[in-house]
Amino acid sequence: MDEVIITKPSPERILKAIDDSDIASIGSVISGIMRVINDPRSTAKDLREIIELDPPLTAKILRFTNSAYYAPKQPIEEIDKAIVWLGFEVLREIALSQKASQVFDQANETPGFSGKDLWKHSVAVALFAKYLYRREFGLRGENIYTAGLLHDIGIIAENQIIHSDFVRVQQQVQEFAKSLDEVETQLLGFDHAYLGNQISRHWNLPEDLQTVIAFHHHPLNAPAEHQKAVFSLYVADTVIQNNEIGYCDSPQWDETLYRQCVDHLRVKDHALNAIREEVMEEIKKLEGMGLL
Repeated sequence: MDEVIITKPSPERILKAIDDSDIASIGSVISGIMRVINDPRSTAKDLREIIELDPPLTAKILRFTNSAYYAPKQPIEEIDKAIVWLGFEVLREIALSQKASQVFDQANETPGFSGKDLWKHSVAVALFAKYLYRREFGLRGENIYTAGLLHDIGIIAENQIIHSDFVRVQQQVQEFAKSLDEVETQLLGFDHAYLGNQISRHWNLPEDLQTVIAFHHHPLNAPAEHQKAVFSLYVADTVIQNNEIGYCDSPQWDETLYRQCVDHLRVKDHALNAIREEVMEEIKKLEGMGLL
């Protein structure tokens, strides 16, 4: 079967359509949470005010807080009490992940793709990158965690906004066993990393997060000041895909590029294996409690 060539849609048109969709309100809350995370003067009160402006988010956070995963002794019914029980850092991570998950809930049904599988993949990548930052580099890694959650947001935008084109892309990915970004570039004129970067810029997310999203498939092209983050996400993404956790957008991995990133980060394989095992256990726990 010959490959299908389609009319190339415009990223600008997609961004405009996003502004007119449910994704726009989700993006505004994510932007607000990121401002709190990146402002050293922010307090729990600042985060609470953002959360309480979004009743569905408030409900999801309280449901998460009262789950067996966190096991409060008494039911927690207020965000203030959730902050005390969980701590500021944990709560803002939960708030971010719960809001970001709503973007993936927008996914249309597409053969070979599901928003749920992509979300599982994204959570696993985010956890791996966060653990890598904290354990190997001694950094808190708030933005690398967010980058893990959102690095494939361009896929969701394609699926929702230009769905018929996305179906054609998925067909060729499966039929010709090519990577998603390769087929996107050929048929659309851009890939999901570029589109995700445009979305993150449109939402005024931090520059380092924008850069990680933009270069997560081509880490060696990243600016020097952001290479630690980009290489870390590439390693996390590769490990998670090789362990078949959730959606896979690249059936063949570049072992040489992976080794270059690992060597640049100066991380040992046994450390990466330990992180991988913990992430897989964490994903199983979240799935078992219906939280993923």
